Formats: sequence, structure tokens, C-alpha cells
Amino acid sequence: MTKHDFSMSNLTINLGSLVIALPLFMMLMFIFMAIWGDDRLGYSLILFAQYPILFFGVLIGGYLLHQVIHGLTWQWLSGDADTVKYVIRWKSLAISAEITKTMDIFPFVMGLIMPGLVLGVLPMMMSFIDGSGALLLISLIFVLAASDDWFMLWKLRNVESDAIVENHPTRTGVFVYQPTHPSTIHNQ
Repeated sequence: MTKHDFSMSNLTINLGSLVIALPLFMMLMFIFMAIWGDDRLGYSLILFAQYPILFFGVLIGGYLLHQVIHGLTWQWLSGDADTVKYVIRWKSLAISAEITKTMDIFPFVMGLIMPGLVLGVLPMMMSFIDGSGALLLISLIFVLAASDDWFMLWKLRNVESDAIVENHPTRTGVFVYQPTHPSTIHNQ
């Protein structure tokens, strides 16, 4: 097995996430306004400003749910309930789901995809259908929150399907163990 380091500094992942998120954010806002106009969006912004506790409650609840979706997906697809731990980092007031054991690449990738899909993409599609500006804004926030996961997916794009991943102990990211055979893997 060949070991490859796919970890990054927080600065790198945040900048990479912005490169993904900002154009996507702008494009999706444009699509919504092209379909429904900007009135619904403006009304939703006013609504959130009038009820900030509700807005922050949705954000905090969604953040926690994002981590739970990571963890449940990894547990379910790996078939191992002990494969995930939830970590609280008091210095940054952050909670994260982390894998505790090596895992095949497929369950890991699906665990990266699911929070953005469930909390971001699906509600966004619903907002395009029903014209809910509030749902669009919430979904955009969760698309933005998932952009670091999607940046990691982009970094893993050349990893072969028989790879195994392990959580990096000190940085954001993973080690990838690739069987030793001719491979196209390279950490980009």
C-alpha cells in the first residue's frame, strides 16, 4: 500500500472552499431571481432580520445536523457504528464528525456528499419549484457550509475506488492508502 497525505491547513481549505462556493452562490441566486424575481428574496431577508433568534436557531441546528449526517452516512455505509466520533473543539466552538478507523473510499466520499445534498441542494431545488426565498437563503448557507467537503472531494478526484482512507490526526483531511499497482493518483 502506498500512503498519500490529503490533509490541508485550515487556510487552504477555506480558500479552496470559497473558490467553489462564491461562483456557485452567485449563479444559484441569479437562477432563483430569473425564475421568481427579487421580491421573494428581499422579503425573506426582512423576515430573517425580524426573527434573528429563529434564523440563528436554524443555522446552529443545521450545523449540528450537517455533522450528524456525515457521521450517520459513514456508520451506515461502512457497516460499523464505532467508526465515527464527534469532537468538540472548545477554542473554536466547533463540533465535527471524524472517522476513527480506516474506511473504504466510497463510504467516505458519500459521507462528504450527503450533508450538502440533504441540507443544501435538495432544499434549493425545492425553492426553485415553490419560490420560497427563505428556503433558498437557508439552502445557500448550507451549500456554503458544505463547500469545504466539496473541496475535499475535488482533491480526492483521482483516487481509485479500491483506496482506503484514514483521518489525519492533526490537520483537516485524510491519509489515502492506495494498493501498489499502476495508479493515476496524485495529490493536487
